[in-house]
Amino acid sequence: MPRWAWGLIIVLVLLIWVIPNPAAAGAAVGNAFQAMIIFFRSIGTAASALIVL
Repeated sequence: MPRWAWGLIIVLVLLIWVIPNPAAAGAAVGNAFQAMIIFFRSIGTAASALIVL
C-alpha cells in the first residue's frame, strides 16, 4: 500500500474516532493493551504448567 494511503487512513482515524471523543479512544487503547497483557500472561502460565523441570 502506498505511503500516502497509510497517511490518509491515519488522518481519517484521527478525525472520525479520536478527535470527537478522546476519552473513549484512550479507554479503548488502554483496554487493548490490558487485554494483550492478560493474553500473554495466560500463555506463560499455560506453558509453565506444561513444562515440568
